[in-house]
Amino acid sequence: MKKPKLNNIDKLFLSGKNFSLTESQYYNETQATLPKDFYYLKNKSALAKLAKQRGYKILLQEKTILFEKEN
Repeated sequence: MKKPKLNNIDKLFLSGKNFSLTESQYYNETQATLPKDFYYLKNKSALAKLAKQRGYKILLQEKTILFEKEN
């Protein structure tokens, strides 16, 4: 699996607002495919680590990734 380039997504995190990405939007922003293992995606992936660092949690809704600011 190709390592994602998270610079563009990090800009979304830094906005401090909730946002979502479809699978194709994720690919366009990172040039990498989404991990197939949902547990890995939510808890262990580079995206999960960045989300946690920025104060977000990942929620999965079908094939859309939702990012919600934690309080």
